[in-house]
Amino acid sequence: MSEANGKSKKFDLVTKLIQMAMDERTPPEEAHNAMVKATAIMTKEKIAIAEVMRTKEQAEEAVVEDKVKFTYGDTNQKWERSLLMAVSKPFDCECILLNSYKPGTYRSMSWDRGAFIGHPTDVENCKYFFGYLQFTVAGMIRRCNFRKVVEKDSYGAGVVLRVGERLKEMFKKVDDSLPSDTKAVMVLKKDAAKSKFKELYPHTKSVASRRTTDWNARSKGYKDGGKVALRTGVGGGAATSTLN
Repeated sequence: MSEANGKSKKFDLVTKLIQMAMDERTPPEEAHNAMVKATAIMTKEKIAIAEVMRTKEQAEEAVVEDKVKFTYGDTNQKWERSLLMAVSKPFDCECILLNSYKPGTYRSMSWDRGAFIGHPTDVENCKYFFGYLQFTVAGMIRRCNFRKVVEKDSYGAGVVLRVGERLKEMFKKVDDSLPSDTKAVMVLKKDAAKSKFKELYPHTKSVASRRTTDWNARSKGYKDGGKVALRTGVGGGAATSTLN
């Protein structure tokens, strides 16, 4: 086998692996493994990512949207909204607050759900972490036996703030260790997610959230947020990691 034919076959294999990784029908763990294998081959064979993903449209076609529900959407607890944003950024996804109430009703401005927009595997990661942390933080709030809603929300906000910081730290370490070609894929995915977000929600406006804070409860939540176990439960844009 000639050297040219050998590289051609490697190129075809890398192309198939990346297509598999970006196909929303591929199970998350298989998608992650495909991207890791493709990256290893590209590094060894010195194949540039631009050769494999020729157009921005290829990345944009793979972007999906998936929704999650807020457990406390009908109350004044806003920590779940903060959790939506804290989870989305480390996984290169966009997010938006949504509501399912009829326009004109008193609940029409109450956010009872949110959506993640991004590469299928990254969205799956977001949903996993959101569900896990939603359940975990709610349990932590219950165990504190707070009586006032403001105490519950402030404590939850503190936990989410610290957890969000730790997620950023965890995935920054992974990102710093990645080769430049893999980082190029990640930039392409981020841009594709932003483009899809603008397409789906062209008239979105940022709304400032008014929150009354109990600083003692928030401080306790921030401290306790450092004890929450974080683990990537499914494959994704970053390698599987644990941060204790």
